[in-house]
Amino acid sequence: PASAGDKGENSGPAGGHAVPANLRVDYEREPDNVPPGSGRSVPRFSWEVEGPRGVAQSGFRIVAAKAPEALDTDEARVWDSGRVASSGSIHLPWEGKPLEPDTGYYWKVRLWDDNGHAGPWSEPAHFVTALPRTGTHWTGSWIGPEYGDTERPSTEAVPRAAALARPGPLLRRDFRLDHEIVRARLHVSGLGYYEVSINGQRVGDRVLEPAISNYKKTVPYSTYDVTDLLWPGDNAIGAALGRGWFGLPTENVWLWHKAPWWSDPQLLVQLNVTYADGTVASVVTDRNWMMTDGPTRFDSVYAGETYDARKEKPGWNRPGYDDSGWQPATRVDPPGGTLTPQRVQPIRIAATLDAVKMTEPADGVYVFDIGQIVAGWAELTVEGPAGTVVTLILGEKLHDDGTVNIDTGHMADPIQTDHYILKGEGTETWAPRFSYKGFRYVQVEGYPGTPSLDAIRATFLHTRFDTDHHSDFACSNELLNRIHRNTLWAFRNNHHGLPTDTPMLEKNGWTGDAQLTAETGIYNYDMARFYTKWLRDFADSQLESGELPTIVPTSGWSYEGSEGWTAVQGPTPGWDAAYMLIPWWMYEYYGDERILETHYEGMKQYVDWLRGYADGHIVPVGLGDWGGAPLTEAKRETAITSTAYYYRFVRVLADTAKVLGKSDEAAESTARADRIRDAFNEAFLDTERGTYRTGEHGEYLQTSNVFPLAFGMVPKAYVDPVVDNLVRDIMETHGGRLNTATLGTKYLLPVLSEYGHHDVAYQVATRTDFPSWGHWIVNGRTSLPEFWHLDSRSWNHHFLGTIDEWFYKYLAGIRVGEPGFRQIEIAPQPAPGLDWVRARVDTVVGTVESRWEYIGEPKGDRENPGIRLQVTVPGNATATVRIPAPGPGDLRAREGETGIWRDGEPSPALPPGIQKVYREDNQLVAEITAGRYAFEVEF
Repeated sequence: PASAGDKGENSGPAGGHAVPANLRVDYEREPDNVPPGSGRSVPRFSWEVEGPRGVAQSGFRIVAAKAPEALDTDEARVWDSGRVASSGSIHLPWEGKPLEPDTGYYWKVRLWDDNGHAGPWSEPAHFVTALPRTGTHWTGSWIGPEYGDTERPSTEAVPRAAALARPGPLLRRDFRLDHEIVRARLHVSGLGYYEVSINGQRVGDRVLEPAISNYKKTVPYSTYDVTDLLWPGDNAIGAALGRGWFGLPTENVWLWHKAPWWSDPQLLVQLNVTYADGTVASVVTDRNWMMTDGPTRFDSVYAGETYDARKEKPGWNRPGYDDSGWQPATRVDPPGGTLTPQRVQPIRIAATLDAVKMTEPADGVYVFDIGQIVAGWAELTVEGPAGTVVTLILGEKLHDDGTVNIDTGHMADPIQTDHYILKGEGTETWAPRFSYKGFRYVQVEGYPGTPSLDAIRATFLHTRFDTDHHSDFACSNELLNRIHRNTLWAFRNNHHGLPTDTPMLEKNGWTGDAQLTAETGIYNYDMARFYTKWLRDFADSQLESGELPTIVPTSGWSYEGSEGWTAVQGPTPGWDAAYMLIPWWMYEYYGDERILETHYEGMKQYVDWLRGYADGHIVPVGLGDWGGAPLTEAKRETAITSTAYYYRFVRVLADTAKVLGKSDEAAESTARADRIRDAFNEAFLDTERGTYRTGEHGEYLQTSNVFPLAFGMVPKAYVDPVVDNLVRDIMETHGGRLNTATLGTKYLLPVLSEYGHHDVAYQVATRTDFPSWGHWIVNGRTSLPEFWHLDSRSWNHHFLGTIDEWFYKYLAGIRVGEPGFRQIEIAPQPAPGLDWVRARVDTVVGTVESRWEYIGEPKGDRENPGIRLQVTVPGNATATVRIPAPGPGDLRAREGETGIWRDGEPSPALPPGIQKVYREDNQLVAEITAGRYAFEVEF
């Protein structure tokens, strides 16, 4: 039998009240910086639908006003949609009066269910609009240090010695507020990084703010409600600035020290204070601000920081401080980009970790082991004489002599090294503010006396896309659980306003790394705002020719013919794929059509540029399967993966054009894709052997065969031979092991599972010998190394973490059916040796869950097991559930042990929510509506 829903859990008729929940504007709850927009760029509204089993929305009504009490007053509303007959609950555009800048709005929504019954109003939600990018609302000027021509270093090179001569500035201003305050909002951009305080209190909990961008194109600013920090009378505002990526002083191979925007730190502030009488006072950056050198004597996101506690200015950010020895702030040239509200989630501190071990590999040299590779900084606690210099060296691994390894060939200066100079006033605790590191070990030198284990703590920080997001995966195989956890560590460690390749050695936004794990990220976290921001960085980086760099943002490095870029002259499709595939995945997973509208022309422009390098539809340039096949002398191909991506890109263009209603362009791209596919098979398919050959190498490469299968390029008559040869190479030639690198690994396990060899995929996934994810685990890795070899350059990469996507899609079986999860596919694939799997995915329409376990006695009996599958389908969605049933069996829905499939036939009376039951191949299929269900199959 099989069942649906725990007994009593979903009692009641189908339909019923539809209740809106989790109200959001542009993906965010209660946002405070929403661009007012106009036309197609107005804010969009979303909610989840809650209610009894089968709940579905047939209509909605939105009302909005400037005050919560005005929501119920016709005259005071700024929008009343009236009843709209629509099942849409995501990305509904504002259709009220034009939104005013820097203004708060309240809104609520009520829903009608599919029986036409109205539900209750939601609780009011709130959002605040941003300042316009230009115009009179910004009345301040950019201010900061201004050095003479003889003092300012040339942008051709910024040596460390020159940077050491100019500490990070402190800027402050006293001001007076004369009336009762009802609201105060602070809009601020400090480049490269800033910390702002009002009346001695730090504003917000964001760190390393703002996120990196191409400052010649886009300058992010953030907004804070600071009403509670101000009072009538004397007040003070202060800002400490760091260099960040805006004026990075460390010479490096990626030329950040030569960026076209390179400058010293600068600040822009617009503090708008609304009084009880309705008048507004503003405090802005101008010549009334004072400035001096701060205690941060040097900062570099690569090299680290030097902090002299003797140079601190107690009380500098409080009213009444004597700043007579400071200099008036100087107006400086704007950075050039358009002021834009920072909509990506900020970087915040996620956790602190205590050291688990301390060693002394040399006299006076102490090495602390945190026990986990993290991205962040080390916090030092110390007591000693004034002027004592304590040095912290942070790294992921150790030299043979036990000291921390920070070896790199990318910079002339040492990396990840902090210096703290004591002020000598008792116990002192310090942590950096303007740089972050990737590390597990902290080497301490110059410490006065012998440190205790609690002298060092690690602070873990990243872009907080995990807040209020609760996706997760677990199963009965602890090795896979460890791989999942390590993947999440690696992913979070590499996201700090951009997706990076390693938080220790590079911190660059390598596009190939990010496109490979984008779906892994989407399954685990709320990535919509993050990718929206990063795709804007792509648009800022794209040349008129359509060319894209391989790191985004970029200083100008990695364009064709640019200084220092020698890897490829021309496109790198496996990397450029980020700009083609992430918009499409955002449409699939989030139902976001606007992201396709925004980037469609840029996507076309790129494909046209790529087309110029194709020789008869074959693209011979690129980086190929980076890292190379690990069991075949690291061999990798180029043309086969680049051409396969070319085909995939053109298919995406066709699909995008279809979504956007551009039928002629869709047809044109479809025809081009067909020609590329035919040329691909003519060039690479060996019809006699049933394999895809690789031009550069004579031997069989798994990646070369995985790609055409993954992208649906194999002619139907050759699918089985190509699959059989792939399995034979894995199982016989390589003893059940993979032989893929960065690009091929993403698609290997899904291809095996899709084409009937899920058992082989599971065997590959659970191996512990080289090369495998398990090999890393049994050898003590706490994140993901860059390559399969244990001695990889980096131990904190994420691009081989694509197995996590396979956990969700195949072991748990959760997949998108229709864009935005309005229709869901749940089709778990158990594997030999796996007893249970639990997975939860937070989607734009609500929580989707899939939990299965074997049942029967004995539980480990694989000859004749039963299976229980519990699923959750969010309101306003439907699902097709495929329950493994390889032999004849009965299916029941556990509402009073209701049989819904018996003796090969569906029950004539199905329980509420179950619309249809049928057999398809080795599965029993149930089509269901929203709700929680528990199915059981017994054989």
